[in-house]
Amino acid sequence: SLAIRKTVREKLLPQLYSHMKDPKTEGMRVPVALVVLKLLMVMPPSVLEVELRGFIMRLVTTLSSRDKAVRLLGRQTLAKVVVELGPTYFGNVVHEMRTSLTKGFQLHVLGYSLHTLLSKLVPTLSPGALDHCAPLIVQMLMSDVFGEAAEKKEVDAIANSMLEAKSTQSFASFELLASVVAFVPNVNLLVPPVHAAVLSAPGGAESLKNVARARELYRRAVIGLCNNSSTDLQPLCVYVQGMLKTHLPKTPPTAKGGTITANNNNSNANAAAATSAASNGKKRGHGVAPVGSVLQPTHEPSVSGSVGVSPLSSELLAFALGLFLSMLRKGRFLTADPTHAGLLEPLLPLLQRALRCDSDAVVSSALRVLSCLLAFPLPSLPANSTALLDRTLALLKRSASVRGVSEIVGISIKVVTALLRKPPKLGGADAASAPVAGPAASPIATASEANRVDGGDDDSDDDMGSADATALLNLAASASARAKPLVGGGARLGETQLRWLLSFVSVHLDDATLQSSLFALLRVVLSRRFVLAELYDLVLVIGDMVLQADSHTVRASCSTLYLSFLLNYPLGPKRLQQHLNFIVTNLGYPVTQGRLSLLQLLHAMLTKLPLELLHEQSDRLLIPLVARLVSEEETACSAAVAAAVKVLLSRTCATSGGGAAASARESVLKLLGVWFGDSTQPALCRAASQLIELLVDALGTDAGVASATLPLVVESCVREADAGPLELQSEQQADAEDGVRSGVQSVVQSGMQAGSQAERWQPAFFCLKALNRMCAQQPSLLRSDACSPLWSRARLLLLHDHAWVRSAFGRCLGQLLATVTPDQLVTSADAVRASGRQVSRSGQKEPKNDVVLAFLGERGALLRLTDAVVQQLHSPVIAEAAADQALKTLLWLVLTMLKQPALAPLDCAADLDAAKKQLGRGKAVRGEKPKPSLASAAARERLVETGVGESPAWFLQVISARLAPLMQSTGFVRGSASIKWYAAVISQLDPPVLEQWMPVLLPPVVLAAEDKSGKVHPAVRDKASEVLTLSRSRVDPMAFAAEYQQVKERQRKAARERKEKASAEAVVNPELAAQKRIAKNLGKRQGKVRKIERMKRSREANGSLGVGKKRRRA
Repeated sequence: SLAIRKTVREKLLPQLYSHMKDPKTEGMRVPVALVVLKLLMVMPPSVLEVELRGFIMRLVTTLSSRDKAVRLLGRQTLAKVVVELGPTYFGNVVHEMRTSLTKGFQLHVLGYSLHTLLSKLVPTLSPGALDHCAPLIVQMLMSDVFGEAAEKKEVDAIANSMLEAKSTQSFASFELLASVVAFVPNVNLLVPPVHAAVLSAPGGAESLKNVARARELYRRAVIGLCNNSSTDLQPLCVYVQGMLKTHLPKTPPTAKGGTITANNNNSNANAAAATSAASNGKKRGHGVAPVGSVLQPTHEPSVSGSVGVSPLSSELLAFALGLFLSMLRKGRFLTADPTHAGLLEPLLPLLQRALRCDSDAVVSSALRVLSCLLAFPLPSLPANSTALLDRTLALLKRSASVRGVSEIVGISIKVVTALLRKPPKLGGADAASAPVAGPAASPIATASEANRVDGGDDDSDDDMGSADATALLNLAASASARAKPLVGGGARLGETQLRWLLSFVSVHLDDATLQSSLFALLRVVLSRRFVLAELYDLVLVIGDMVLQADSHTVRASCSTLYLSFLLNYPLGPKRLQQHLNFIVTNLGYPVTQGRLSLLQLLHAMLTKLPLELLHEQSDRLLIPLVARLVSEEETACSAAVAAAVKVLLSRTCATSGGGAAASARESVLKLLGVWFGDSTQPALCRAASQLIELLVDALGTDAGVASATLPLVVESCVREADAGPLELQSEQQADAEDGVRSGVQSVVQSGMQAGSQAERWQPAFFCLKALNRMCAQQPSLLRSDACSPLWSRARLLLLHDHAWVRSAFGRCLGQLLATVTPDQLVTSADAVRASGRQVSRSGQKEPKNDVVLAFLGERGALLRLTDAVVQQLHSPVIAEAAADQALKTLLWLVLTMLKQPALAPLDCAADLDAAKKQLGRGKAVRGEKPKPSLASAAARERLVETGVGESPAWFLQVISARLAPLMQSTGFVRGSASIKWYAAVISQLDPPVLEQWMPVLLPPVVLAAEDKSGKVHPAVRDKASEVLTLSRSRVDPMAFAAEYQQVKERQRKAARERKEKASAEAVVNPELAAQKRIAKNLGKRQGKVRKIERMKRSREANGSLGVGKKRRRA
């Protein structure tokens, strides 16, 4: 082994050393250097110690080259070597770098290279790994930051000459070092050297440049220590407390806002401090504010005055507070842990002393820390919160008067809010000692209390500050044994202070940077129920902001404050009426967002106001709300008005409300009767119908609402049915019916200006909606005698000129049919009347003289209803929901007639004539003429041949012929309803019957499923394919194939006939053929124009400017 070691050292290593440097580029060969390192590391430690220095010197030498490529390669090699060596030999590397790079540009290379090595090595280390070389590294960093290298970097010519001189990397290196230094006991390896470096640098602490560099180093140290896993909470609190005690100013007590002391019930340190103070004869007094304090400032640059014991006291205090604040924000301290509360409690008096510093950075940091501490259950906080509040208000006044809105202003508002927030009361024995005023105590302090001095003087504060780390640990250990402390300040506020605070809020309430903090402060003030004239005036301003503020968040906050004031503060009759008049008067506020916020405020107010007050004000609120409901145009605002009316009715007219509620219900019902009685005023009828709908929603049908309002609702609908067709222009009708495409809203938009006369159809529509609500809760109302006039006019309402009325009555008819079974319609109406009472299959007895059974059992009645429903499906403006309801009704009618063929007599076929083309009562209203079905004639012939033409289910052929053209209609609503009908019928018929009716049902499905012309919507075509698959599975495959083949053959035959007709027409009437060709070509050109327009709109919607590369011509 000795021979091998000698051979390696004398022969192998020299040869490898000679190959480490490239002779051409003078750069370092990284693979060779790593091989040498690997070889040295397997050698005995004695050999490694001897050879390592020479190896490192060879690498460091490359850093002194003026060739940046050589330096870069050498730096990369050295970084890899350092990672391989680990932290043990990092001090050797740093020492060699310091001794080799000593002058000129090498100083810049030294700082830059040190940062590179640290950035590669630190992520692989654990805390404490570099403690042995930390002093040397810190010394090198201080030299780079405050020495010759830093001065040269300020020269532009030098900074631009090389990469290493452009910026100082030592700040980042300091952060990396702080992240791996063991906090205990080596944290002082970082902080004091910075202080010493500043004092020894040219200019010392008087140089702003030096102070700024020190401040940046401390900031980087805070970041590094926060990421350091060895920074435990207990040593951290001890360290921060020691820093604050050392560098905080020692000032005598002031006339306002004396110092505070920690809770000394279970603290040996505080007890010893109090004993020491008593033995020394220290007395609390009211001293005059010294020069340099807030009351007698010596200069203007800061918000308070006093000096520390060190030239860098402000920076050191900012460092300690910043470190502590970062730990608080990272969630290292838990509010539910009593041990953490014990660690934090001794910092309260120190924070108050920190608020007296002459540095805005220290004051700002202290306020931020105090804001975080107020979230913890500190036992001494409620007793000392008033002193903290006084000091914070003094800072707020000073800062607001000197600099307006600043960082300190925003933080001070948050601290004041937290200190004013009333803590929860303790239970049991702790309640007697809780510093919370009783229920009868006024929250406004007297003038004498406003000028008090709370807590002790600075001497007691200093004695508490002399407690060592042992006392702090004892306090933390005993905190877990104490009862759960209070959370919150609950400070008392003087009347003068409150008046100034309200004036400050009123001035800055429009400032967007302070609004959230000010709203939080106002919430606390209102919760404490401070009574002051200025507060009442401020609420009026807040009410205006509910309407006028631009931000939704601000309007919501103002609404919450306004409502809290109305609910909690004493208001006389006149003042209360003033606020209610403000809300009612602005129901028609022109800006939609402001009006919506006011309506939401009104809804919340009606929900929470006392019931007695609502009974007194119900008439003054209900009439304006109903009037607004009729004239409102915005959907969201209309829904908000309806919700407010519903809440008002549900509270004032509730069945459990006693005599006052019964009187309110009677008053509302009388009002409805008066409004419905004047048929010449459609607006009043509409208001009454909408009010009935909301009344049913609020009270239900059990409160006697149905019996009182049902005749009024039916009468309004009958009046509209007997009035004849609407006199609307086609454009007005189109605009009125286009709203159906988005579905019937919970509150319908009338489209008219406020105060204009309502449309005639609107009362009937809203009455039908109210009837839907009633019958949804009590379906038996549909079969009552009161609804008898309505069913006798069912066809008129199903074919009403307005789509909304048709849709609403369609839902009523669907609810009615849901209560009837086909078996109940077998007997005639005469049999029903003669039988007296009839028992249904469900076991329920039907009433005598059932008007519904008489209406539906009438000869041909189901056929007439089927015809009306089919006409509804032909309306081009029918909505999807209305189409679905019409389809359900049509399926019920078809299935009922299939089960009971007697209800569809053949002699009433005229009632279901497919040639009917009219939608309306004597006037065609935007109806679409049914197109002749391609398979209808052939299917009829086919049925006659097979003998099915005389089948009791003859109506299937007529309905199929009328629904088949809908599959080629515009859009997918009508086509989807049509194909769904085919699917339902095919699935309900028995296979033998379905096979007989395949000539009728299959051709339309095949044409839609295999459409290639583009006339069938893709969604309808996909559903038709599914229905075709269903048909194939329901009948015999051979029969299906035969019928399918016949359908395809008829298609080919029809195509041949069209071509032959066109050819003959070109010979017989060439002029007509030429006109058709011209029209066809014109249609193509118009289609291209429409396509281009669609592409343009698409580009504009997507933000495209239409600029692109031109296509090269061929």
